[in-house]
Amino acid sequence: AASPAAEEKAPAVTAAAKYLGEGLKVVPVEPSTKSPKIKDWPQHAANDAFTAEDFAGMNVGVVLGRVSGDLVDIDLDSAAAVALAPAFLPPTLTFGRASKRGSHWLYKAPGVRSAMYFFPVDGGRELVEIRSTNASSDLCGHQSVFPGSTHESGEAVEWDEGCTHDEPQHVPGAELVWAVCRLTVASIILNSYEAGKGRNAQTLGYAGGLLKSGWTADEVRDAFTAIREASGDDRAKDADAVERVIAAFENGIDVQGFGSLKKDGVVPEHVVDAVERHAKTPEKRLREVKMATTGAGAGIRRAMIAEARAVDAGAQAADLVAGFCTQASANDSPCVNDPANDDGDPWALLGARVDFSAEAEPLAYLVEGLPFAP
Repeated sequence: AASPAAEEKAPAVTAAAKYLGEGLKVVPVEPSTKSPKIKDWPQHAANDAFTAEDFAGMNVGVVLGRVSGDLVDIDLDSAAAVALAPAFLPPTLTFGRASKRGSHWLYKAPGVRSAMYFFPVDGGRELVEIRSTNASSDLCGHQSVFPGSTHESGEAVEWDEGCTHDEPQHVPGAELVWAVCRLTVASIILNSYEAGKGRNAQTLGYAGGLLKSGWTADEVRDAFTAIREASGDDRAKDADAVERVIAAFENGIDVQGFGSLKKDGVVPEHVVDAVERHAKTPEKRLREVKMATTGAGAGIRRAMIAEARAVDAGAQAADLVAGFCTQASANDSPCVNDPANDDGDPWALLGARVDFSAEAEPLAYLVEGLPFAP
């Protein structure tokens, strides 16, 4: 029989061997922590310097992004996001721990970069995070502590039972990032509902604001359905309010929006600002990239792009739009090559909204040597 010490080491060693066999890059992590054992772990992991035996008594970190076959981890730090995730994220392989099942959703999504979506909650903040290749390096990105490890709480990190898939599903990067954006918005609204102030006014203001931001009627309708169900109070009058706003908006009638929530003090202004920031559609993000990089000198362009990267995953703004390819213009400013466009505007969109069924080709911008998206 194996000794107790051997049994204690076995889970991480076995898990590491499995991940290595699947072609993933791994890194030993200090037990019951998220901290890699060595400082220069990205280079070591990329060079396959670690063997399964190196994980005896350790946690197992799996490196995300390009080096692990475009593996992406959607890490849900927010309890609201965990509750809402099934309504927004495509079904896939998930893991978590006893007190937080379904907090990590794994995908294969080429071109997706790491991004953090912070939002305020009760004087603090919560996070929905895309963990992948970092914007600053194609070599390596984030690492997540995977099953076979022990969380700092003492709970085992485990695969979720009842998953519909036994491996990460392939999802177009644009579709995945937009789903995360919508999940983040819904999480903020759910927390806002639970604060208990002016729920009907919140519904009217948020629904109108999302429609004005470019969300489709179905996206708004589906979001509020998920929010009501997750709140445990699936009130019919909430659904009626959403339908009234949609009908009015589609008939050209002015509806309330984010501004009304701020003006009337129904929701703290910084909460509304967070919804508005994360609710930007792929098309709006692309237009912001255009504005930030058109008619400006090289230094100003770099500064504006750096600022865009820091706000709501701005580094992924352009590749949220599916079906485009890129080319560099004579002065190296970004442009989108749209052969179907006859008026010469390289930034023209193919349609009112993104067609996620189109062949997604991640965009790559180059502004004087500075990589920009995806």
